[in-house]
Amino acid sequence: MNITVNGRVVAEASIQGATVRPVVGAYEFLFSLNIAMHPQGDYACRIFVVGALVSLRTDRAGVQRVGFAQPQAPIIIKQSTHLARITPALVLPLQPGQVAAIERSRETGDVVFELQMIGVDSDQNGEHLVQNDWRFQVPRSDWLQKLRDAGARDVLLLEVPLPLVDRPKEWETVSNAIQDAEKHFREGDYHACVSSCRIALDELGHLKFGSGDWAGPQLDQLGKNRNGMTASDRETALWAVVRHYTHLAHHGPSSGGVVHFSRATAQLLLTMVAALIANAQSA
Repeated sequence: MNITVNGRVVAEASIQGATVRPVVGAYEFLFSLNIAMHPQGDYACRIFVVGALVSLRTDRAGVQRVGFAQPQAPIIIKQSTHLARITPALVLPLQPGQVAAIERSRETGDVVFELQMIGVDSDQNGEHLVQNDWRFQVPRSDWLQKLRDAGARDVLLLEVPLPLVDRPKEWETVSNAIQDAEKHFREGDYHACVSSCRIALDELGHLKFGSGDWAGPQLDQLGKNRNGMTASDRETALWAVVRHYTHLAHHGPSSGGVVHFSRATAQLLLTMVAALIANAQSA
């Protein structure tokens, strides 16, 4: 991969490897570079590398922008009378959701990154923008190993969408309830989170079955006619079982209720309810 300025090859660059490393609450993708600077001609070029726009290329989704990779330390490509070499690195921050999106986009294939290096060249004629396109392919087996080494494979990388956008009018009460649940979870009010999850499931059941007790008959089928339940019956039974658990947020201790819920329990219920709603909405 050449680094050119005004049609003149100043250096040759290659991506020697890549590493996924964990940081607090997220990950970093480290591109290790090897840049060989050609001896100067009539004059020396001096390029300050700002970073690189990073995109993901997949057969299914085409090209998708991932983010901007910045130098781990300042990268200056400076020509002299002799061949010189530097081994810098570019760091791309990755949120867990981005890693999950990469996993979804690549399906079972390799991971192909396209980088547009951006820099500023200073020479006898002033300063010029420098842009060069690079490509780096990570074989599937290597990508999975990098995720394991970073501990990312210890976390289930799935996206559970909240029904927040482009919602039909009839889904408004369901959407509002699950948004409230997510807000309470972020604020650390886990009891209110579970309570809002209950409301979301109540509204979901009302949307499908209308008024009346829809959850009770579904729970009864689990004890009386499990083998005769259709796929739709079994999905609705999931709604009923989760709703049955969230009912604990609507009673005091003397009635068997729970006053205090842990973060893990609230996260479990919020994830399940959001997934159930998203699945019902896509049906």
